[in-house]
Amino acid sequence: MFNEETERVVQKSSGNEIVSDDFQSLDSRNFGYLRCEVPSPENAPDTPDMKSYLRKAIKELQEQLDNVPSNKSSIFVRLGHFHLLLEEYSQALSAYQCYLNISQNSPEDPCVLYGLGIIYFHMKSFQPAVQCLHKVLHLAPCFERATDIHLRLGTICKANREYRTALEHFQIVLQAPGPNQVQAQYYIAHVYQLQSLFLAAKHAYEAILEMKYLTTEMKARVLRQLGRITYMV
Repeated sequence: MFNEETERVVQKSSGNEIVSDDFQSLDSRNFGYLRCEVPSPENAPDTPDMKSYLRKAIKELQEQLDNVPSNKSSIFVRLGHFHLLLEEYSQALSAYQCYLNISQNSPEDPCVLYGLGIIYFHMKSFQPAVQCLHKVLHLAPCFERATDIHLRLGTICKANREYRTALEHFQIVLQAPGPNQVQAQYYIAHVYQLQSLFLAAKHAYEAILEMKYLTTEMKARVLRQLGRITYMV
């Protein structure tokens, strides 16, 4: 879905119009799903990729900050989203914090909270990451990236050795069809392995080999793990 969105925005932004206006639909929910590198067609080898358009949009928004005397909060939010999509976590955090300073209250925008949660997760600041991600689920129980949130929360719990809670989050992800199911099943198997439940881990790893969204890379990882625990069963 987001590959189509990428190409639509790139095609629409091929003229001289304001690029940032074409990115109204992009926010933190596109993180991990937006293809930032679009192969140039043979008849247009110099077509810029999505990263170039995002950086141009960021430049335009920064220029708007100098010309807009008030109501800058929406600009900072968009800057935060765009920097996040480029995986520029420090710049994204700075933009989101500027928004929070202007709003002078706790954020109620699930997309801002989700963006902050992703940033804190990548910075390994797990406590604020958990707070932000839980608040997203509280404000928007049907949030579009709920499975991604549970996957991250489960990963944090696994790192903190809170294995029961980690398994609860991963089981929620398994109930929603999609590529995240494979990653969740892998983490479930790893949790069993960490608890020395090697037979359960073996069965969980083997189940991945039958899953719909299994990639070649994940298959190789699973086979390596099975090789490591086979003699322990």
